[in-house]
This record gives sequence, structure tokens and C-alpha cells, in this order.
Amino acid sequence: MNNRRFNNGRKQKRLDRIERKCDRILSELAVIRHQLSYRDSDIDGAIERMHRNARRMRIEAQKDARLLHKMFHSKTME
Repeated sequence: MNNRRFNNGRKQKRLDRIERKCDRILSELAVIRHQLSYRDSDIDGAIERMHRNARRMRIEAQKDARLLHKMFHSKTME
């Protein structure tokens, strides 16, 4: 009888320890979710800047390609 009472107490302590770990994990996840909610706009902004810069670089590359094409394919070489 005493052994059963001891085991029940130990199981309860393990359960309490597991519940505390779960609470810590949930609180850490809440903090991470909160941080990510603020970074979404930063990430979206960074993606938009990358697209804008890529479009600008593509336009510049096309312009340079046209100039080079004119230089190398012109009738009169300078």
C-alpha cells in the first residue's frame, strides 16, 4: 500500500514537470509568433526591394546590351 502511494506521488511530480515544460514551450512559441508578426512587413519590404532592384538591373542590362549591339554591328566602326 505504501509503495502505491509513493508511485502515485512520483507520477504526479513527473506530470507537473511535463506540464511546466509544456507551458515554457508554449510561452516561447507565443514569443516567436509575436516576433514573426512584426517581421512580416520587414520580409515583404525586403522582397519588394529585391524585385525592384532586379527590375532596375534588368532594364540597365538591356540598355547596355542594345548599346553594345549598336557598337559591334554598326556599319561604320569608330
